[in-house]
Amino acid sequence: MITQERFQHWFSNARKIFEPTSNNECNATLAEYRKAYASTSNHVDNNLGLYSSPTYATCREHVSCILDNTSEYSKATLSTGTALLGLMPLVLVALAPTTTELALVGMYRPGLGLILSAASPAVIVDRVFSWQDPGELLKLDHTAGDVRNPLIMNKRGKRASLVLGIIQYLLALGAVGNTAFLVIELSLNGVLNWGCTMTWPLYVWISLPVMFHIMACVGYYLTLDHSRNPDSTAYLQVSTCLPSIASASSLEPPVQTGDSGKRRPQSKRAGYEVREVGTSIASQTKSWGERLRLEFTSTVGQLNAHYPSRNWKAHNTEVRIGLLLCNLSGFLSFFHLIFAIISFSGLLFVTAIDAISDIGMRLALSALVSRLIVLVELGGLRGGLHKAEQ
Repeated sequence: MITQERFQHWFSNARKIFEPTSNNECNATLAEYRKAYASTSNHVDNNLGLYSSPTYATCREHVSCILDNTSEYSKATLSTGTALLGLMPLVLVALAPTTTELALVGMYRPGLGLILSAASPAVIVDRVFSWQDPGELLKLDHTAGDVRNPLIMNKRGKRASLVLGIIQYLLALGAVGNTAFLVIELSLNGVLNWGCTMTWPLYVWISLPVMFHIMACVGYYLTLDHSRNPDSTAYLQVSTCLPSIASASSLEPPVQTGDSGKRRPQSKRAGYEVREVGTSIASQTKSWGERLRLEFTSTVGQLNAHYPSRNWKAHNTEVRIGLLLCNLSGFLSFFHLIFAIISFSGLLFVTAIDAISDIGMRLALSALVSRLIVLVELGGLRGGLHKAEQ
C-alpha cells in the first residue's frame, strides 16, 4: 500500500515547499494518480515500478507538475539535498564497521552480527578481490611505523559480561529499528526519479548486507584450522596473534601429558606459539540454553572465545571455497555501494535540511552505535589474547 500513500507524506522541510503545490496547483494530476491506483488490481506491478503499470504514467505526470510549479530557489535546495543523499553511502562507509570486523564478531555472536549488518548497511570495500584476514584485527603487536592502537578490554565476570551483552543487543536492535523505519519513511516520503512508483530499491539496500555478512562468516570459518587433538576434547590453536615462545634453534615443541597419562605431542609449526585453549564455540556449547547464553554474553566474558588461526599450510578445497566466498562477498559489496549511491541520489522531494537532519543524522547514529559495539567486542577478544600472553 506504500505506492498509494505517495504524495501524502513528506519530510518536515519538504512539506512546506511541495505539499501545497501537490494539493492545489497539481490537484488534477494527483486525482488521476489516485484514480489509476484504485482501478488497478495488480498492486505488485505498482510497487515494482513496472512501466506497464497504469499508475506509472500518472505518477510521472504528477511529479512533473510539482516540479514545474516549484520556484528555482526551491529546486536548488532540492538539488543540494539530492547531492547530499548521493554522498550518504560513502559517508556511512567511514562510520560503519567493516565486513571483516562483522565477520569476526559473527563467529562468536552470530545473532548480534546479523543485526549489526542490517543496522548499518554500509559495506566497506578496500579493493575488489582482496580480503583482509579477520585474525589480523586481533594482533597485539604491529610492524614499525604502524600507529594503530587497538582497544584491549580486560576480562570481566559472567554477570557483568551478560549485562553488557544484553545492553549491546538492545542498542543493536534500536539501531536496526531506526534504520528500518527510516527506509520505510524514505519509501513513503521520497520518489525515485528513475522509478516513480518503485518501493523495493531501499529495502534491497538494507537486506543485501545480511547476505554478504553470512557469506563472509562462512568463508572465514572455512579458512580456519580446526585440527582436533585425539587425546583431548580441546583444539590446538596456532596463534598468529601472539609472539612465539619457541627459539629458532629449538624447533622441537614440548611434550605434554594428557588426562589419561599418555604423552601428547604438540604441533610442530616452527615460529608460532601453540596453545590449548579449550573447545571452539561450535563444540563447547552443549545445549541450546548454553548457545543462547553465549549469544547474549559479551566477548569480554567469554574466556574460551578463541578460534584457530588461518590454515595456511593445508590449502585444500575447503580453504579455497572459504576464500572464494570471502572474495565474492567483497566483490558483490562493491556493486551494493554503487546501487546505494544510485538509489539515494535518485530520491526526489528531499531538501538539504531534510537530508541532514531527518536522514543523515539517523543513519550516522545507527552506524556509530554499530561501530562502538564492534569495537568493544574486538577489544574483548584482544583482552583474552593479552591475558594469555601474560
